[in-house]
Amino acid sequence: MIKRLVLRLVVGAILASGAAVAAEAPSSRTTTEMYRDWTRVCLEQNSTSQCEIKQNLLNANSQLVSVISVASPDGADGPVMQFALPHMLDLTVPLTVTVDGEKKVQLPFNFCNQAACFALADGDSELFEYFKDGNRGEVNSRAINGEELRLDFSLRGFSSALAALVR
Repeated sequence: MIKRLVLRLVVGAILASGAAVAAEAPSSRTTTEMYRDWTRVCLEQNSTSQCEIKQNLLNANSQLVSVISVASPDGADGPVMQFALPHMLDLTVPLTVTVDGEKKVQLPFNFCNQAACFALADGDSELFEYFKDGNRGEVNSRAINGEELRLDFSLRGFSSALAALVR
């Protein structure tokens, strides 16, 4: 199921984050709703709507390093979580996602494109339950030079944002 959704998810993420796309198409409109530390973004175009919830992960210098997003692509059995991470990571080492310091899930990298490298989790993954019940999360990976990448994120508002996404 993941392979089939990869293309749809990438296209959906590009559309949902595309303020430039909306500016070029007069029949498009982007709406944003905040759910504490999570944002729901919808691109409405030609009487259809594509939405995602997301959180941008920043480094100590407040620069965007990663994005965690969840979307419900057409044809999917449920929501799909996507971790977009920078290039130059050791793709042989799975991405480790930890919730509240104790619940860990390892995800393989599914693919890379010009923008980032991606790891995906289906809606039936235990990770969704961990996110709903958790408070804080951490993403860990390793660069090809051996340097560790660690990014913290908040789960405040995730459950409400997810409920708004799948309604």
